[in-house]
Amino acid sequence: MKVDGVLESIPEGIVVDGAVVVPWVGECRRCLTELEGSLTTELREVFEVRPTEGDTWPLHGDELDLAPMLRDTVLLALPLAPLCSQDCLGPAPELFPTVAGTEAEAEPIRDPRWSALDQLRPD
Repeated sequence: MKVDGVLESIPEGIVVDGAVVVPWVGECRRCLTELEGSLTTELREVFEVRPTEGDTWPLHGDELDLAPMLRDTVLLALPLAPLCSQDCLGPAPELFPTVAGTEAEAEPIRDPRWSALDQLRPD
């Protein structure tokens, strides 16, 4: 993570103004390919001795803890459902089949953990 910013003193506290660059790793929401990227987000936050819940951050004496503010800022800026490309079609059907057998007998593959429930079916 790289933080580039300026601290500005104001009568009520300190203003942090700058940008943060952070690498991220995730999976494509369609094909589950591992993705890597870099996120750059701007920040302008106020630290006060008496912070307003949800608006400003706490200032403890002459020390300020940037970690919670940076964590929240980065988490809100991360992509929620990244794609490897806009034309991603998803998983290859031959690698990840969803049915067993031919089309005529297309029966979904059953999860063996549910086999105890088969006894509850009426004949």
